[in-house]
Amino acid sequence: MKYKVWCKNSRAWETHPCVMGQDGSLMHYQGERLDALRPETHVPVFYTRLKDSELTEEYFGDVVEAEDGTRWVIEDGNSAVLYRTVGTTGVRYFWNLPVHSVIGNIYENPELIDTP
Repeated sequence: MKYKVWCKNSRAWETHPCVMGQDGSLMHYQGERLDALRPETHVPVFYTRLKDSELTEEYFGDVVEAEDGTRWVIEDGNSAVLYRTVGTTGVRYFWNLPVHSVIGNIYENPELIDTP
């Protein structure tokens, strides 16, 4: 499964190659050494296997926006990818979502989900 790792401490994506153990634990290479990453500080962010209208890969936690300005946050719905409407409890599934583009994510751009 394809993923990337968000580091809460540095507020950036992990740049060292990361591996995930069968138990979900994360480790990364620093030179020849393999170091464990703490779950309190490092978050695996999984690829949904979906792409937006511009063919950008969509990851859980991404914020997408439709042409009319409506925004959704991509969430894991266990059996399906969910798109939760920002500022409401509304949910859509990928098969009934309008044309949209990834505009950021909840990690790098938390302001995208702020509501007035």
